Amino acid sequence: ALVFVQGVAGHIIDDASEYSEEEVQAMLKGFDSVQNCMLVLFQSTTGGVDWFEPYEQVVKSGWTYGLGFLFYIVFFTFSVCNIVTSVFIDKAMQLARPDMEEMMLQKRRSNMEMAHELKNMIENLSGDKDDAEFITLDEFKKMASDPSMKVLLEHHGLCISDATMFFKMLTDIKQSNGLPVDDFVDRCVHMKGNASSVDLLMVNYSIAAMRESFETSLADVRASAKVRTL
Repeated sequence: ALVFVQGVAGHIIDDASEYSEEEVQAMLKGFDSVQNCMLVLFQSTTGGVDWFEPYEQVVKSGWTYGLGFLFYIVFFTFSVCNIVTSVFIDKAMQLARPDMEEMMLQKRRSNMEMAHELKNMIENLSGDKDDAEFITLDEFKKMASDPSMKVLLEHHGLCISDATMFFKMLTDIKQSNGLPVDDFVDRCVHMKGNASSVDLLMVNYSIAAMRESFETSLADVRASAKVRTL
């Protein structure tokens, strides 16, 4: 602001004879003091006045002042405004982002909701609460073919294309033909959603451990067979 005021005032003093009194007053409008010049610069960058109007007055003092004025407009528009806007957006995004406790609580509520809905669905499809305490493969295949059960499972991220294979994955660990409904529901809840990288690493680790155990057992069997032949 001080540079523009000095430039305009110096130009008027040096070339006062070239301008009429009205033209001098027009040139000094907004540039007669540092305070008024600061106001004009603020208005030029915020839409209070068209920036070309003060530019016409400044450029009469010399092209360097005009270039400086244009540089100020460009700098403020593309730098200061963008910086201020990004700060506000970043703060808004941080406030809108849920914290860890809220995410954990939301996930727990979702799991509880799924467990409650799935258990009620099993009880409704079985028709008898006493029979709904234990679920077998045949019962699950019948339930899985029901459209309402399919919609419920798909809604919670469980798309079952092979009911037999899905049920065996839940029961083969215990080597049983069925599962208590509570265990079945709990395992379904833990299976929903996409597999994470940790889940895949755990699967790879389990396969590697089983393979090592199998190779060790096979080596022991071969060693025992050689001893018998001797």
